[in-house]
Amino acid sequence: MPVITDKNVFDQGDYVTKNAAQFSRLLNEIGPAMKGNFELVKTAVVLRLWKEIIKRTPVKTGLARANWQIGVERNHDEVGLTPLSPDIKKMRKVDILFIFNNLPYIERLEAGSSTQAPVGMVGLALNSISIYLKQEMQKLGMKV
Repeated sequence: MPVITDKNVFDQGDYVTKNAAQFSRLLNEIGPAMKGNFELVKTAVVLRLWKEIIKRTPVKTGLARANWQIGVERNHDEVGLTPLSPDIKKMRKVDILFIFNNLPYIERLEAGSSTQAPVGMVGLALNSISIYLKQEMQKLGMKV
């Protein structure tokens, strides 16, 4: 099992940030091509990302996987045993959505503390979705 330090967590956070910036840039680039359907596309892509993060989250008790949430606000303090369903109507009405997990150890999982996800979940999910977005943009004839 890898040794997790504050530096490892910071380095992993930097990796996630870079992938998040690329993901955000791709969403902004694809928006004009959607001709009025951007809210629908944004919601679908964020839901796909959320599901990808959940799928990549290691399972011991299921608590980490069950606590991934999508919100329209940054501050949430709920931790539960049952996954919450996102509010699709609210998601379509806002510009910024947050995918979050309130468990105190989630950053350590992202940094590779689990042998089930030695390189984390969020960064890989963002990279996977970015590749998917690029492919979809190319199908639309957009330069990537």
